[in-house]
Amino acid sequence: MIPKLCKLNGAWQWIVFSDDEEREMRKAHRVHCNTTFSECMEDAKIILNEPTIISLNVIEVASALFSKRADAVYSALQKEVDKVVCEMQKGGK
Repeated sequence: MIPKLCKLNGAWQWIVFSDDEEREMRKAHRVHCNTTFSECMEDAKIILNEPTIISLNVIEVASALFSKRADAVYSALQKEVDKVVCEMQKGGK
């Protein structure tokens, strides 16, 4: 479970996300990472001028790009938590 202290309606409250909600956030993050790494592979091929050959160099460059672009799991989860809290503060949930 992920707890988040936030201000709702002028008062500080703990919001706790269930295991199911956390699982959904992790699933969304996994999709995001897979998409980001695919983009990194394509960029690495262009950078190395090897559009049809997947070599160790391409994977190394793609991995370096990915490590710079991809959110850490915690960051992505926090972003999702913040988005939900923001919706709650607007009265959406």
